[in-house]
Formats: sequence, structure tokens, C-alpha cells
Amino acid sequence: DDRRSEGTAEAGQKWKIDGAIDSFAKAIKLSPTNQESYFALAEVYSETGRHKEALEKIREYLGNTNMSAGAIIPNTAGAYLLSAHIYERSGDYPNAAAHYEKLLAMNQMNTNTLIAVLNNLACLYNDHLDKVDGAYSLAQRAREMAPRVPSIAETLGWIVFSKGGYSRALTLLHEAAVDPVLAEKPEYLYHVGMANYMLGAEEDARDAF
Repeated sequence: DDRRSEGTAEAGQKWKIDGAIDSFAKAIKLSPTNQESYFALAEVYSETGRHKEALEKIREYLGNTNMSAGAIIPNTAGAYLLSAHIYERSGDYPNAAAHYEKLLAMNQMNTNTLIAVLNNLACLYNDHLDKVDGAYSLAQRAREMAPRVPSIAETLGWIVFSKGGYSRALTLLHEAAVDPVLAEKPEYLYHVGMANYMLGAEEDARDAF
């Protein structure tokens, strides 16, 4: 019976999730300053839709008095980055953007993380927060730091499209197609189709759509 099989699979998945939550919670009790356990537990909560509990766990980590007593400096940048991802996953784009902005102000990231934060914040500004000029500045900065990264070219291309630069947008989007996985994503194909459509290339637009 298919329904019985599905029910068994769901029960098994729930058992694994509950087991992971229990394991990480026990690890925190045993080692209250263990960043990895806090972050892992927050990830499990968020991935199962329990975003509020995930964010509470991160706040608990940042406010942990055991760290100050042991002269341990909490990984604030890591906590803000994870919080931004959770807010974004939950659809709370203003708070996601606010945490990415805090990260940029802190200036405590390695180059790869900085590029990712610039790219993510640019997407939020452009797609959800109606800050196209700010999005362009961030994406252009990411592009200067990573001129050959397809996802950066795709982000910048769509922002340029939003600003009305359809020809340049299409050039950037075609450049991003060197990544075969990205090139098959519906969102990317939609962007290419829209750029072609606005340039009057309706056949190419239909092919993309």
C-alpha cells in the first residue's frame, strides 16, 4: 500500500529529526559554549519550519553567560549569517537584509563569505525590498571581487534588467550559463526569457520559457 509506505517513511524521517534535535540539545548541556551544537540545532529547527525556535537558539548562544565567564568570544558574525539565512528562508526579508547589513558593517568575514553576503543582500534588495540602486552597488562590488563566478553574473544581470539595461543584462545572463546547473534553473531561464522579450527577440524568449 503506497499510503502505508509513505506513512512509514514520514515516521522514519520524524524519528531522525527528533533524534538530531535531542542529540544537539544534549551536546549543548554538556558543553554550553559549543558553537557547532547551537548552530546545528538552529539549522535543524529552521529546515523543519520551526524558524522561531531556530532564532531563539541563536539568541541563546549569543547571550550565553558561560562564554563571558570563560573569556570565550562568541562567533557573532557566524550567528548573524545563520540568522540572515533563517529569516530569508522564513520569508522575513527585511530582517534577513538587516542581518546581512550588520555583517557588512562588522567587516569580519573572509573573502568568499563577503562575496556571498554581497550577492545575497543584492538579491533581497532587488527582488523583495525595492532598493534597485542599492542592489546594483552591492552586486557590482561582488562582481569586481569575483568576475568569473556565474551566480554573481546572473545576479548582476537581473538587477541590470530591473534598471532597464536589457542588452547588458542579457550579456551577463549568457555569461552565467557556463554553470550547467544554474543554466537549467527555472528562475534563470525566466530571466533570460524576459531579457530576450524586452529586446524584441520573441523566439529566443519562447525557447527560454
